[in-house]
Amino acid sequence: MGDSDRPGLKRELVELILEVAEVDLGEFPWPDQYVFVSAEGIDDLWVMEGAAQRLVAASQEVLAEIRRHMSVDIEELGTVRLGDALYQSRPKWARTIIEGQEKPLLEWLGEDLKDAINATAVRITAVRAIAKKRGQEPEVVEQTFYLYGPINDEHVLTRTIESQAPKYFANMEHGDRR
Repeated sequence: MGDSDRPGLKRELVELILEVAEVDLGEFPWPDQYVFVSAEGIDDLWVMEGAAQRLVAASQEVLAEIRRHMSVDIEELGTVRLGDALYQSRPKWARTIIEGQEKPLLEWLGEDLKDAINATAVRITAVRAIAKKRGQEPEVVEQTFYLYGPINDEHVLTRTIESQAPKYFANMEHGDRR
């Protein structure tokens, strides 16, 4: 059962939304739905929606900060098993077109350009597919036009579930590091 399925947690969340929204519906009996039925109109629901959105945004910021701290800990002390998952911290990488290779890339794409461009960039999967279609090595074409490198000192926290974890995971206990 997930946390969102727990009635107590839902009740606390509804009460927090009402508090943030500064909406007073008085005392209300549970089940949870009654609080929404008790709203005096669409305006109360609208105010509660805004409060819920602010709480979601704040929760996402808190979660991101927690993950940053976990990533730093894992980067310093090593991969760790927590529950049924393996947590790792890896450098954040980015792919960029090599400076000066923008025009050669577009020329190389030629008539396949429409297949490779989306609203913001040249899709790397399309470049690889076009290379294959032309009988060229996708890795060579990719390395000709793209550069890979870490983004500053940023790291990304990865969570791998038990069924997809490496073999050594099976021998680890909760809290064990590697």
